[in-house]
Amino acid sequence: MAYRTENGRTYHAFRESILARTFRSSVSIDLSRIQPNFIPTNLQFQVDDLEDEWTFSYPFDFIFARVMTGSIGDFPKFFTQSFNALSPGGWVECQDITFPAQCDDGTLKKDSYIDQ
Repeated sequence: MAYRTENGRTYHAFRESILARTFRSSVSIDLSRIQPNFIPTNLQFQVDDLEDEWTFSYPFDFIFARVMTGSIGDFPKFFTQSFNALSPGGWVECQDITFPAQCDDGTLKKDSYIDQ
């Protein structure tokens, strides 16, 4: 299988991604009513707590979570509910940070501003 490598990182395909506008409808969940000024017409916001039991009446094709470190107390429960809420063939994508900050090639010095 051929993967594209750029700037030392390997990608499944260059500039391919799934965006909210790709789907017929999208749902955004947050604990508060903070929305940007411009939102796609196929996007709706719901105030909910992802740590509560999920009660959605429909399955999801794609579940995306970003920077949830420190926001979720029970990740096994979050992933169980995520996978149980998927449509057949759907998937979950998570992008997050790790604590303490680290670098896979060891170049992050202990006294760096990031580590402080």
